[in-house]
Amino acid sequence: MTRTPLKQIIVTLRPRIARSLGALRSWATQAVSVLCLRATQMASILRLWVTQAADILRLQATRTISVLRPWVLGVALCALVLFCVSVAVSNTCVDRSPSAQITTAEKLLGAADASNALEDRAEKHALEDSQVRFSENPLVSEDPNASTIVKQLGFGTTRQKSAPCVEGGSGMVAQMGRTSVQQVVSSLFITSSALQNIPSAEGTPENISLVEGVSNLDAPTTGESRAAQTDESVSLDSLTSAIGSMESQGYEVGCFFVDLNSGEGVAYNLDTRIYGASSFKGVYAAYLSEQLADGESGLSDAAVSLMDDSIRYSDNSAFSTLRNSYDGAGFARWVESCGVSSDIVHDTHFPRYSARESALFWLHTYRYLQSGTDAASHLRELYTQTNVSFIRDGVTAVVASGDEAQRESDVEEQENVSEETAGELSGKSVVVMNKAGWIASSPRFSGLCDAGLIECGGHTYLMSIMTSAPDSASHRDQVVTLAKELFKLRS
Repeated sequence: MTRTPLKQIIVTLRPRIARSLGALRSWATQAVSVLCLRATQMASILRLWVTQAADILRLQATRTISVLRPWVLGVALCALVLFCVSVAVSNTCVDRSPSAQITTAEKLLGAADASNALEDRAEKHALEDSQVRFSENPLVSEDPNASTIVKQLGFGTTRQKSAPCVEGGSGMVAQMGRTSVQQVVSSLFITSSALQNIPSAEGTPENISLVEGVSNLDAPTTGESRAAQTDESVSLDSLTSAIGSMESQGYEVGCFFVDLNSGEGVAYNLDTRIYGASSFKGVYAAYLSEQLADGESGLSDAAVSLMDDSIRYSDNSAFSTLRNSYDGAGFARWVESCGVSSDIVHDTHFPRYSARESALFWLHTYRYLQSGTDAASHLRELYTQTNVSFIRDGVTAVVASGDEAQRESDVEEQENVSEETAGELSGKSVVVMNKAGWIASSPRFSGLCDAGLIECGGHTYLMSIMTSAPDSASHRDQVVTLAKELFKLRS
């Protein structure tokens, strides 16, 4: 038997061993490469998830703060009211006689006739010590910035408007006039919650007040007249007749009108949802401007152009493109921040909504327009350029009539009206910001609606008209008549 020498065996096996080692080395290299690639991919995915989670948390925190801010301000305001009440009860204001226990806050509001309660108390106590100086009140100091009231109210318009009142006393209040003090009142008390709490006014139009804690308790009920307005019942009758002419044809009507300087207005059938047609484009434009254009994400030039077309020309295709693109960017949350149920988002691109919900949207929009940002200024300009406005037609007709001339004469006779206000009235300057809707389709998808803001004579008014009447020339005239009768009821 012949044996293979060991050396020959090694020579024979060496190539095979080398090939095996090479294959193993190649497999190991590939395995390491694959593992490194997978690890890099997982790290990228995890980093993306963490970034997205952080963005979502940051956005939610921002929105939560935005939602909570009004509540915090409300709590602070309630604390201030309680403080003023406690001061009055403890007899620390001016002196300890009953006639002198009128709080400083009541003096500010009473100068504008915003509180009937003040007048009642003044009559009851006869104001025996009427000569007491305003500046002697312990809540007030000679330095308006050091005043307890200014410090506690120390935010925005309220601080600016209240400081001269505090500094100059009741004489300064008289010089400032009714309008300036009413602006202070409106900034404090005209809120979404006040609008949500007013009666729905079913059956007949009713006088309402949005000034919480000041005149709500004294607001006249249906059929009563407001003080110093002897023609109120006639005006309401005219509005009732205009509403009845549409309802007699089987159409639903809801309307709301309020002076945002005083909080007083008229309401009718606030909670019946009506097909709003293109009027909802005005609401959506406010959302795009506030939530996106003024937000972190911004709004592209193309989107701004689509928004412009949807407002100026009521372009349905542009509007649908916007809704398909941006509904998911927080529209439901924005709707809820206006005080409206988010179920309206899931109706259609042109949802059914009520006169109260329309008013809530435009009250929120009014506050936003006051921010003065570039996006807000652009939106304001858009609203003034709408190609159809039943409100503008109605208001213009009233201003151009002899009724307006008579109102100007009456206003100029008032001792407390400012020169600025009188000048605006005499010039008949009117700015209408609106978005109307009109359609004549099936009974379910028919409507003539309009809503917006009116600036006239130093006052800002909010008006909303919702009707289920199909679009036609005669029905448009009826909606214009509704706008006219509502505007005639301004205080």
